[in-house]
Amino acid sequence: MRYRQAGGGAETVLRFLSSVGDRAEAELYLRVFRSSPRGHFALIAPTSRLLAESMGTLAEQLAYLHELGLTPCICLGVFDSVTPRLLKEFLESLSYVQVAGQLISTDDKLCPEDVVAQLEAQPREETVMPVLAFQRSSNADFAALCQALRPRKIMILRGSGGLGPKRAGSVQLASGHHLQTNPGGISVINLRSDGEDLRNSGILNEEEGHWLSAAETILEQGQLHGQSSSLAIASPLSLLRDLFTVKGEGTLIKEGAEILRFDAYSEVNQGDLIRLLTESFERQIKNEFFLRTPQRLYLENLYRGVAIIEKGEQAAFLSKFAVMKVAQGEGLGQALWWEVQKDYPALYWRARSNNSINAWYTAVADGFQRVGEWIVFWKGCLPESLPTLISDALARPYDFEEKGQLLSE
Repeated sequence: MRYRQAGGGAETVLRFLSSVGDRAEAELYLRVFRSSPRGHFALIAPTSRLLAESMGTLAEQLAYLHELGLTPCICLGVFDSVTPRLLKEFLESLSYVQVAGQLISTDDKLCPEDVVAQLEAQPREETVMPVLAFQRSSNADFAALCQALRPRKIMILRGSGGLGPKRAGSVQLASGHHLQTNPGGISVINLRSDGEDLRNSGILNEEEGHWLSAAETILEQGQLHGQSSSLAIASPLSLLRDLFTVKGEGTLIKEGAEILRFDAYSEVNQGDLIRLLTESFERQIKNEFFLRTPQRLYLENLYRGVAIIEKGEQAAFLSKFAVMKVAQGEGLGQALWWEVQKDYPALYWRARSNNSINAWYTAVADGFQRVGEWIVFWKGCLPESLPTLISDALARPYDFEEKGQLLSE
């Protein structure tokens, strides 16, 4: 078995991440991950079968994390038993790529508090990678560890990667309810909005249904409600992509965003809403914007995403649609869109031609028209209404200060 030799440095890893995503995005995640205590930024749980078949590949990916100064907690035997020989070979594989693995617990009864204590007892500057071997396979025990550590990322690694069809496109769960897919599987599953339809669709086979249930147990029993934790099922080859970019190749599974409905700006925390819009569009929103009366606001309960509906011409006008960068890739935009579509099957909106999510807008819209710097999109609108709604969209005021780079509305 051939192993890469460590030593390329953090800059080499960041250049690789830049080739599969946005460098600024990767650096943002890196800053967030580095702020986490040792072993807390990620729990990585490979199946024993993957460990036996792709141990070298996993060790190489972990070496990249080591070069970035990140120390995840590697959890073995969570879903199937791990033999002492396999454990020994894995620790040796880490040493081959110049990563020191430290076995922190092999007790028959897992005590999450003891694990946390052992992690915190290690000096922060220490570069050993903690390895935890479960003596019995238990989703509940793993969930208890997640509850104690509150990791940023929970990564379940298996040879076949994510769940569902392995192709770029989408799958339909129900009328008007689609999930995006990529070569690694379904991109994002929000259990709150997608779980029931997905189980009834027959898209997942029996084994994948088991993995979806296991993920739901971990998120539920880990009591990660409202936390920044996320869980992904992926291949070891896409580990870095799924950790550092919003365009991972595995399946990200979230408990689901809680989308709240409001009828007026006076009903929400306007300061948090302004912060959300300013960070999302990278421009300051004008005060006059809040003098207009919205028809409906759809706000994620943590103020990380919003959709604002205003009265339009023969259909509703989607005035603002925003998701903070730290929440992109979690399926929050899809969850917002699904809630909006339930109430407003016919709507239209505009975006500047340089909007980074125009490809997604194009995918969800029935059609669009380019006019100068704007693109007007529509969904569920009558053909005879299009000239009127396009004119209305183009005539609406600019809602952001014209300082700095102009981004889409």
